[in-house]
Amino acid sequence: MGGNIYDYASVLLPLDKYAGNLLDTAVIDPSAVASGTIGGKLLGVSTGVTMPALVYNKSLIERVGAPLPKPSMTYAEFRDYLMLLKSKLPSGVYPMQDIGVMSTNSTPFGYWTRYNGTPLYTTANASTSVTAKDAQKYLELFADYRKNGLIPPPDVAAGFAENNADSSALIAGKAAIGYLYTNQLSGYQAATTDELALMEFPGAAATKALWQAPSQFYTVNKDSKNADETVKFINFLVNDPEAARILGSNRGTSASASARASGASSPVDQKILDYMQVAGPHSSLETDHVPNDTEFNSTLFLIYQRVAFGQITPAAGGQQIYELLLRLIAK
Repeated sequence: MGGNIYDYASVLLPLDKYAGNLLDTAVIDPSAVASGTIGGKLLGVSTGVTMPALVYNKSLIERVGAPLPKPSMTYAEFRDYLMLLKSKLPSGVYPMQDIGVMSTNSTPFGYWTRYNGTPLYTTANASTSVTAKDAQKYLELFADYRKNGLIPPPDVAAGFAENNADSSALIAGKAAIGYLYTNQLSGYQAATTDELALMEFPGAAATKALWQAPSQFYTVNKDSKNADETVKFINFLVNDPEAARILGSNRGTSASASARASGASSPVDQKILDYMQVAGPHSSLETDHVPNDTEFNSTLFLIYQRVAFGQITPAAGGQQIYELLLRLIAK
């Protein structure tokens, strides 16, 4: 079953009584379990997931003699690492692309609000936890990166749409670190002869601010006459290493630590598995999407650009972001 699992919740069998015996949920990443839990009941088990990640040019970093980044860092450690990279990289190559807000998505901003403990939107009470001051802090974070040459100046960053590998500053050799979803890694790797690798967004280990987007769910009809056998089969498909090796990543990367232990059929898939082993436990249920989220992203991008080009202050930008959220929620 796909993302419409919520529409069929009333006809699905709760799997909670099987957890810990016929269905080993202990080895499944927390956010994957949470994504299949509706109304406090476990109704589906994810077939596979994708996750946001930072991607870095391992070959470039090794060529300039800098140490490779740790898979997990705090924000302070990450900034120190960017400063170290800057001291090693040639002129015109920046430690990180400007991922603050991109024309096509605002995932890094959404991540930061989770890290900050102020999720963008909560459907239950139709509200945002983000204040103008919170948004200002985020804009100031990237203003600091920009001021210190850790990301490109706005006129350079504007030359890269960051829609895909073809429009990426990372692939163009202008940045050492970028951002993507794990299912995009193969496309990015195919676009360069340099070796790419993955690391977490800063602070994920402490806050579990990452999330996993499920592709599909294994479910059981509530009237099934063979529920026990079906659950056993789901457990096999989700957690068995041999099953994982046969199924591959067509339905996404496995959210099960035991299945991921089987390894992968390609070096790129193995890098994703390795990343998931680190980042999976640092995830939690994805935040609800802001209503009218396409308009939210496009307007957020314009506000971010005005701050980057010095047309407005981070404080003014933070206020505009806050007012944008309130307006879209009230629509």
